[in-house]
Amino acid sequence: MRAAYKFRDDIVAADVAFEAEADSLGELLEQCGLAVENTMIEDLAAIRPRVTKTWTHESESAEQLVFEFLQELIFLKDAELLVFGAVRARAEKKGAAWVANVTMQGEPVDGSRHEQAVDVKAVTYHMYKVEARGGRWKAFVVLDV
Repeated sequence: MRAAYKFRDDIVAADVAFEAEADSLGELLEQCGLAVENTMIEDLAAIRPRVTKTWTHESESAEQLVFEFLQELIFLKDAELLVFGAVRARAEKKGAAWVANVTMQGEPVDGSRHEQAVDVKAVTYHMYKVEARGGRWKAFVVLDV
């Protein structure tokens, strides 16, 4: 699996931007999810797999599917205080829609073990992009913090 994400501090001053790329849309969902979690928690390895959540969703575009998944992670952090250190995803095109099945493992935020970085409020559409190019999937995401 050749997947990766990196933070871009040269794009926005008050928000957090990252780029991600992977061999498949499922792997791109994983990398984008981990980037969002790593924006909130400094060390993802400190997150224990105590809670498993699944997310199955259908969207009309791959771009919207990624956006909605990242918003779901932010919702789970806000509503249930959950953070995730592991994300596994599959995504496939079914007719005109994209369908994702994602499994996330994590736990409630524990201030004694989870060094919190910044609070992510939302994914923005500013410079937002998801595309398949040259046999790779790529995303550019700006988070409102």
